[in-house]
Amino acid sequence: MTWPQVEERMAAGARTVLFAAGSTEQHGPHLPLVTDTMLGDALAARVAARLPGVVLAPTVPFGVSTHHMAFPGTVTLDEATFKAVILRYSESLAAHGFETVLVLPSHGGNFAPLAGLLAETGGRV
Repeated sequence: MTWPQVEERMAAGARTVLFAAGSTEQHGPHLPLVTDTMLGDALAARVAARLPGVVLAPTVPFGVSTHHMAFPGTVTLDEATFKAVILRYSESLAAHGFETVLVLPSHGGNFAPLAGLLAETGGRV
């Protein structure tokens, strides 16, 4: 999606945006490192297609993957950094006029940090 397309959707009244939070980590020797990110892309696109007025934003490709660091190619963020990325991403979208930001976790290691961020912000994120 280009910025003019986002602007057009917002001019038509869209105020909700959705993005997935994936990861870059091993999934065995046969799957790509970005498996969770690819799944997040696909799931978020399917969800957005069923929700009129929802704009689909790019998936965050990194998450909390410390448990996979023994495998080459894994990229991890600590919980504080991950939460800061999600918070700043959401604030950036809100600065453009989005009133509701939906975050779809597509990696198991992101669930607890996202729940923590939700609690820390009083449900704002």
